[in-house]
Amino acid sequence: MLIYVVGVVILLYFLTILPGKRKNKKTRQMHDSVKAGDTISTIGGIIGTVTERDGDTVVIRTDETTGTTMRIVIFAVQSVIEQADA
Repeated sequence: MLIYVVGVVILLYFLTILPGKRKNKKTRQMHDSVKAGDTISTIGGIIGTVTERDGDTVVIRTDETTGTTMRIVIFAVQSVIEQADA
């Protein structure tokens, strides 16, 4: 009976916990790599260009013609659409 319990725990670890850790690590690396000039998408669906980054917040320009900007936390960034040229 103990062997089955240990087997189920090991199976759950490899099917749920390990993939979650990998996804969190990949997301953390993406957040760390966001810099000025990158085009990003937020979890709310807002697309903009990063103008500056200050720790855990970024300022994004959402409208090029009027220069409208927003300050958001870095954790609201869902993906980097286009990276700035170095």
